[in-house]
Amino acid sequence: MIIIIHGQDEVASRKYLFELIKNTKGETVRAGKSDLEGDNLSKALSDISLFAQERTIIIENFLKIKSLVLKENAKNLFNNFSGTIIFWEDGQRPATLLSSFGKAKILEFKIQSSVFRFLDAIKPNQGQGNVSLFKQALIRSSPEIIFYGSIIKESYKRSCLH
Repeated sequence: MIIIIHGQDEVASRKYLFELIKNTKGETVRAGKSDLEGDNLSKALSDISLFAQERTIIIENFLKIKSLVLKENAKNLFNNFSGTIIFWEDGQRPATLLSSFGKAKILEFKIQSSVFRFLDAIKPNQGQGNVSLFKQALIRSSPEIIFYGSIIKESYKRSCLH
């Protein structure tokens, strides 16, 4: 099985990845960029442990790799792998790129609309309404995402003024 985790809400997607890792039975292997080069990936996918029955391989930012040859070779190896492969991607990936994985389970983590409602409502003399919107945003999202959104909004406003 192939699982692809991506989206703008990287905090929530990371938490989900850690939950998957925690609930995984058997052996878990993390593969970095250096593990994907040469024969390292095929070795990681084919190594069989004597004790673990089920294997899970976690690969971060695989879809950012520029080498088409490496991607095609890797996809062939993934299709023949009997365990679970989890891809975690920072940021959102285009649907056309994700569709090349066929029957993969794709999980997209979007920033909650309550964060945008709060950020759009920030205006002078609107304190009480902003507090309730802020509390709603905190319930549905992490403080990091709210802070990140406020930085993006402010930089967008400044770029529009120039």
